Amino acid sequence: MTIVPFGEFLPDQPAFGSAGCSEAKNVTPAAKSYQPFKSLTDVSSGMLDSYCRGMIWGQDDSANTFAFACDAGKIYRLSAAALDDVSKTGGYTTADKERTSFVTHGDLVIAANFFDETQAYQIGVSAKFSDLSASAPKGRYLAIVGTQLVVASTEAADYRVEWSSLTDVTDFVDSVTTQAGFQNLANGGRIRGITGGEYGVILMERSLYRMEYVGGGLIYTFDEIEGGKGCLEPGSVIRSRRGTYYLADDGFRLFDGQQSHPIGEQKVNDWFFKRFDAQYSHRMSATFDVERGLIYFSYPTGGSGGEPSECLIYNELLNRWSYAAFDHEIIGGLASAGYTLEELDTVAGSLDDIPASLDSRTWRGGTPFVGAVRSRKLCSFTGPNLEAAIETGEAQIYPGRRALTSECWPLVDGVCSGLEVCVAKRDRQNDAVSYGPYQAQNAIGFCPARDEGRYHRAKLRIPAGEDWDHAVGIDYKAKQGGRR
Repeated sequence: MTIVPFGEFLPDQPAFGSAGCSEAKNVTPAAKSYQPFKSLTDVSSGMLDSYCRGMIWGQDDSANTFAFACDAGKIYRLSAAALDDVSKTGGYTTADKERTSFVTHGDLVIAANFFDETQAYQIGVSAKFSDLSASAPKGRYLAIVGTQLVVASTEAADYRVEWSSLTDVTDFVDSVTTQAGFQNLANGGRIRGITGGEYGVILMERSLYRMEYVGGGLIYTFDEIEGGKGCLEPGSVIRSRRGTYYLADDGFRLFDGQQSHPIGEQKVNDWFFKRFDAQYSHRMSATFDVERGLIYFSYPTGGSGGEPSECLIYNELLNRWSYAAFDHEIIGGLASAGYTLEELDTVAGSLDDIPASLDSRTWRGGTPFVGAVRSRKLCSFTGPNLEAAIETGEAQIYPGRRALTSECWPLVDGVCSGLEVCVAKRDRQNDAVSYGPYQAQNAIGFCPARDEGRYHRAKLRIPAGEDWDHAVGIDYKAKQGGRR
């Protein structure tokens, strides 16, 4: 018997000689295996009017949980399963390729879409969003750096950064006394995103800046950390515990506060760019799964008409990738406000029909989860497992000789049935790869095979809805053949 582990998802590597696999679909990467990826379940019964432009969740100082989402003309608050319109009177005008940026500051939720006045909603006080202040600039991107609200790519210039006073995020009047001010960044083209925290990271088309508070008349320093290379798509920018992730011209990168590091080079970058539909790049989105240490990059593929249909998944602790395929509009962080048993009636007609278990974080108030919008409804990843497909790298079962495989044992941990394996064989590396039919796992535990060749690879398929925990690899049983 010869065990071939699935290995790391490395579609940019050649199949033979790689320690990785060329397919890892609808799974998430683990240390020595892959784990299932769940399908979407509706969280809201209410619907947006058009495709989602942004979402945010948070807690106020009293631990009250909130979640907001928006489309081109309205901002909605999630209340149990309802979506309440909390837009200012008259609504909004978000341009076709623009999105809405959200941040929280204490009990304030702040939103900006560049065209309309910057908006604010005070949890526990406001019934509707309203203009943040007369001095607040219109802008595309928001971040909280220290205690100050920063607006980047403003109506004054798409290379300008403006920040509020130290003590009042509504005050943007330029003043050394209050420490409010602005800065034009001369190099790097347009600003493409910003993340906050102890310091700010400003991502431009051709540069990366670190924004650091120093006080006095200078207020902030702006150090160009990396020139000549910047952010390709604003929707790819996401901050995690390790730094700021983003998509550059040469692929996916992580800025750790001091320098940027390639994370997709020779792994998934080429594979991604072949699938990515760049004409709809403004539909890209990203989020961070705090609980599992996963970064999600959602994007449209060719032939999807601009609607996102895939999501690359990066485990930042393991530096490993996978991907999932499902129709959606945007991906982001959400949190439920909590449901009573009576409020669950708005989700389903009976307890048997509720799409997630009663102890799911979806129904518990105050617990964040990775969510998405599908068909104008807010959703969580709490449905049945999606159909998984994982392919081994190509191997010589008997080095230098042909082999006749007779059994393929799927190494899958979990109580499940319906596993299938198909095998591809070839005698020369320059021969085309041709797969045989899928063979179902029998009662003994293996998938029958009869494939003779010098090189073999196998693809495992786990049907949708199966309950499993880890997929490790394929165990071949084969007979040694000749050299010819």
